[in-house]
Amino acid sequence: MRETFEHVVDERAPEISESERGGMYAFFQEILASIVETQLWTELTDPTTTVRVDQPIDGLVERNDVEIEIHGEADILIEYPDGDRHVADLKITLAPLSETSRRR
Repeated sequence: MRETFEHVVDERAPEISESERGGMYAFFQEILASIVETQLWTELTDPTTTVRVDQPIDGLVERNDVEIEIHGEADILIEYPDGDRHVADLKITLAPLSETSRRR
């Protein structure tokens, strides 16, 4: 995992110092440890699903007789064998969630 982390940092931000890289990697490990305990991780690692990241999403949705035009990008799009899809929008918090931030 460290090798992949270093490769990505070298490609995207080679100017980052070794001490900053160490801090970033420790932060990354903490986040990853939290994610692997979730249902999302189970879905991401399920060999029967197709997973795409940073997937453009554009379309028209109708809810309660109101049409809504959508233009955006899904952090993660999971497609199940039956054709159902799940969009995951990931957020990382640097502080404990309050009731207000949890609703967002």
